Amino acid sequence: MRVKELSNYLNADFSNSITNGDLNFKSRILKKSYQDLNSVSFSLLQNPGNINSDCYSKRSKVVKALKKIVSKSLLVNEVIFFIQGSYATGNITAFSDIDVSVIIPDKKISKKEAKNLRKVIRLMLGYIYSVDPLMHHGIEIILACDFSRYDESILPVKTLRSAVALNESRQMNIIVDHELSVINAKKKLVKQCDAVILFKENKMNQSLYKMKGLISVLMLIPVLLLQADVKEFLYKRDAIKRARDLYIEKIPFTAIDMATEFRKDWLVPRYIYYLRKIIVLINPVFPNLQNAQRISGSTAFINKNKADYFIKEAKNFASLVKEYIDD
Repeated sequence: MRVKELSNYLNADFSNSITNGDLNFKSRILKKSYQDLNSVSFSLLQNPGNINSDCYSKRSKVVKALKKIVSKSLLVNEVIFFIQGSYATGNITAFSDIDVSVIIPDKKISKKEAKNLRKVIRLMLGYIYSVDPLMHHGIEIILACDFSRYDESILPVKTLRSAVALNESRQMNIIVDHELSVINAKKKLVKQCDAVILFKENKMNQSLYKMKGLISVLMLIPVLLLQADVKEFLYKRDAIKRARDLYIEKIPFTAIDMATEFRKDWLVPRYIYYLRKIIVLINPVFPNLQNAQRISGSTAFINKNKADYFIKEAKNFASLVKEYIDD
């Protein structure tokens, strides 16, 4: 089973089956010279950072709730659960996603264990979506064997260093494949640019749910540009600042500035939380957790003129970045 298939199974509400046999993930055999590789070791944090921030109480509450859910997993001593991003480091806004990742161990995983893990992840998503009814993605699934030739375009090591363990503090031993990281960063950059360029300008796409998705995709573009072009893998906030300093004379950052303001002023109407709860209660009609997000988040909209201008600038930014990287 490939990681994408496993991720779809663990994050989705429906799946016909996992596989005919147990899942077995083994470490890859390195065939490259060590000149291309860099070994790093560190422990995941036990508690969120920046304890003096105004939002620490909320972040700590979310981390504790997720730890309680994770404790229900039969694989709790082998699977590594952690939270990264702003909920781990601080400075969250109403826009901030709750970014959780799961590392699957190098071992055979029975169907029973996989189903239990899926149940835990579904409980985690249910809680996460109740905190953020507009969140549009699931939980990142990483195979432990991938850390023997790690692709930093998944999550930079600097982001992992500030991540908080949701079961117990774990030692991370990573061999970074720098060349692979840069190659995959460029591939992802092109896909992110295309996603923005192809974003349709219509009423439904001006909804809070769709606009949050667009903003999230857009804000990854300068991060991936930095990775693909100058081979720097930084924490997201630092990467955006660094990319601005490097490219502002070549590529206007108007769309990124607008996205930053959207994030700062982001407000989710209270009724969306209540609407989502109602949709979840009528589960037999709307059984997919993501449906509750899409439906409730599609009932509130950003001002049409503001949305149209932002979409135009976002498309322009993505087009210029794509042209730059193709030169």
